[in-house]
Amino acid sequence: MKVSIITVSYNAAKTILKTIDSIADQSYTNIEFIIIDGGSTDGTLDIIEDNKEKIDIVVSEPDKGVYDAMNKGILRASGDWILFLGADDLLANNNVIETCVQQFSSSHLVYGDVIKVPENEVYDGAFNLYKMIYRNICHQAIFFHKSVFKLKGLYHLDYKVNSDWEFNLRCFQDPKINTKYIPLVVSHFNTEGLSSNTEDVAFEIRKKQLIKLMPIWVRFCYKYRRTSFIKWISGTFLNFDYA
Repeated sequence: MKVSIITVSYNAAKTILKTIDSIADQSYTNIEFIIIDGGSTDGTLDIIEDNKEKIDIVVSEPDKGVYDAMNKGILRASGDWILFLGADDLLANNNVIETCVQQFSSSHLVYGDVIKVPENEVYDGAFNLYKMIYRNICHQAIFFHKSVFKLKGLYHLDYKVNSDWEFNLRCFQDPKINTKYIPLVVSHFNTEGLSSNTEDVAFEIRKKQLIKLMPIWVRFCYKYRRTSFIKWISGTFLNFDYA
């Protein structure tokens, strides 16, 4: 199986070389590496040029934001599976892609954990719809089969930073998409970027709409989430300690 790894970059000269090397050093060889750059002016493109033998596709042009760039990568990817890795993120180790590929059978969305940097903490275990109301799976930990994007479309551009969260919610709600959690760290995720420090009002409105479409048990738990009983249910059975 071919794995397409898509990196979106803009003025990432301080970090992108480590990202490139973390992909180039993988033991798994059937990797397509795609960089979608937003027209960097700080030397990022020089670093990319100096390492072009490690990269399969490079696009550098203005875009409408990170999700527009991610969509460009999806449309260019030829892999069976797609992983997004930021220009300041790293794969966990040199064998992680090879290890993950062995878990892909009979699934459409396979995900693991990340280590949050600089906090140095592991995030965030197995998810279900109830847990996803409160937290998102980092896209640096998710492998999507290419059929998922044919089924659900591309990322919506009307969300500032949470289009991937909205996309994941729709995937977890769809019974045609088989999800699988693997208990290992896929990447090191830098939490000091835009997505970790920006409020997305449009997404919060959309999330309320999606909650209304969720199964009865999810809506029940959410409605009574502040009760001691639901807090106990959540912490005991749903892999999420509501606070």
